[in-house]
Amino acid sequence: TGSGSRFTGRREGESKFIFGFPGRGGNLFVFNSLTMGMSRRSLIRAAVAAAVLFHGVRVAQKKSLPVSLLTLLGNLTSTAGFWGIVAGDIIGLVILSAAIRWLRRVSLMSLEDIKDALASRAYEMSLAIPMVAHRVEEEMNKTEGDLRKSMLGKGFQEYTAIPEKGLTGDFILETLEGYYAKEAPNWKNGRVSGGVYHGGDEHVALLNKAAGLYAVANPLHTDIWPSLRQLEADVIKMTADLVRGTCETVCGSFTSGGTESIILATRAHKEYAARFRGVTHPEVIACYTAHAAIDKACEMFNIHLVRVPPVEGTFEMDVAAVRRAISSDTVMIYTSAPNFPNGMIDPIAEIAEIAHAHGIGVHVDACLGGFVLPFAEKLGYSIPSFNFSNRGVTSMSLDTHKFGSSVKGSSVVLYRNKALRRSQYFTYPQWRGGLYCTATVAGSRPGALVAATWASLVHIGMEGFLDTTDKIMKTAIALKKGIQKQPGVKLLGDPPAMVVALGSDEYNIYFICDFLSHRGWNLNALQKPASIHLCVTKPMCGLADDFLSDLADAIEDVKTNPNAAELATGAAPIYGTTSSLPAGPVSDVLGRYIDTTLS
Repeated sequence: TGSGSRFTGRREGESKFIFGFPGRGGNLFVFNSLTMGMSRRSLIRAAVAAAVLFHGVRVAQKKSLPVSLLTLLGNLTSTAGFWGIVAGDIIGLVILSAAIRWLRRVSLMSLEDIKDALASRAYEMSLAIPMVAHRVEEEMNKTEGDLRKSMLGKGFQEYTAIPEKGLTGDFILETLEGYYAKEAPNWKNGRVSGGVYHGGDEHVALLNKAAGLYAVANPLHTDIWPSLRQLEADVIKMTADLVRGTCETVCGSFTSGGTESIILATRAHKEYAARFRGVTHPEVIACYTAHAAIDKACEMFNIHLVRVPPVEGTFEMDVAAVRRAISSDTVMIYTSAPNFPNGMIDPIAEIAEIAHAHGIGVHVDACLGGFVLPFAEKLGYSIPSFNFSNRGVTSMSLDTHKFGSSVKGSSVVLYRNKALRRSQYFTYPQWRGGLYCTATVAGSRPGALVAATWASLVHIGMEGFLDTTDKIMKTAIALKKGIQKQPGVKLLGDPPAMVVALGSDEYNIYFICDFLSHRGWNLNALQKPASIHLCVTKPMCGLADDFLSDLADAIEDVKTNPNAAELATGAAPIYGTTSSLPAGPVSDVLGRYIDTTLS
């Protein structure tokens, strides 16, 4: 998918290339910084090898003292000959380079991160003491029991084994329709922040019908369902058309969601850098405001994640900090458009130019904004540059299951060219079951999601997206203006689109969130700093006055009610407790929470 196989990666008058592209005859050429990066690494390695051998020869000829680098590092004595000196130098170099890399990475950590890492490590070590481990286990079991009680659903039939005799279709549908009737009021009132990106009952009915037609279809078998191949390609091309800008070679893949899109983009940059730059200790740079999916991706692929702070007050990625964090091991810089917590768009144009100069990839996480920002831009709203028009941007992720109004489990990851996209693929030509290859993490995939996503995009159309985006932007603007007028709370940053975050220097914002939840608002509680946000979706359009009225009541209640802490439920006590704990025990509690949801 995507138009054209050659990548020039430049606009009029530009001569630099960032990533490889198929040239004449199908050979892969890598220009400028990549080639130079590989050459520099090769020259350095050759020079080091020559120096080690020269030192060994000099010792063997008794023209140098028989002292290796390992001897010096360990303050040891040595009378080794040629091979002993060579081995000692190699081991010493490995130790020295690892130490330098470790010291550099520690120097880039914040004091808070270092404290948290040490506290988490101490917590892990304390679990080796039986008495402590027993006590912690008791507390965790109690926490899990409390979670189970709070999450216990009422009126749900539980099945712990497959029924001996199958249930009738009428009974099954009656059961599910009963569940739906109970839960629909929770989200149909438009008071859910994000989570529900509803395109209307008629639209959802269309998606259900389209998905039903492809309920047994699998894109893995293109010979059986050739139409799915076309539908999938169409979704990728339509999505790419929104953000390609001046780049005509954008291509991509259909994925199961934003997390998989980010995982694949991270893998692609890692593999590409390993192949063409010889990077063996990859690093990714991301802001503290980046989505946790990049943490998951780096953990999966053993990539060191270098976190940089946002600019205080604006909550945008700090460009100067990014510049300091770049090293020869950097394979990708992760940016957000917008970020989840505060709704700010990182200075992508500036970061992309820096990355371009260093031959580093830039991923733009537009999972949240991908189907809002392009339309807001067309409508004349002021949106910072975020797409492939920036020559340093090499990949993007856009969720069709959010503002694309498709069913859950659909997203698109885009690349500047096919050469980079190929690095996300998995191929295994030696498998006994035949030649095996997949574009994404999954092998078999649900064709129903592809069909429903295609139906969503072509049904809404450009006019529909523009109309919905205009309503969303007007609602977000009304919320921002109203929040700025409320005493005791403040707007965090100046978000340009649909996410509005607020905090307070006077009151506990989680108590305010708790009050609002009792008014039917389902908001996102945030931390560092303590805050809450609204992500305006289509069902929320027109409800700005309702929210601002309830917010005023919440502020007044927290202001006048001295027992707010004792009466608080939901986010208030949870974030109040975890804010003082290191990551280790909090991770264990989160693990018990997941256990509870699956039990």
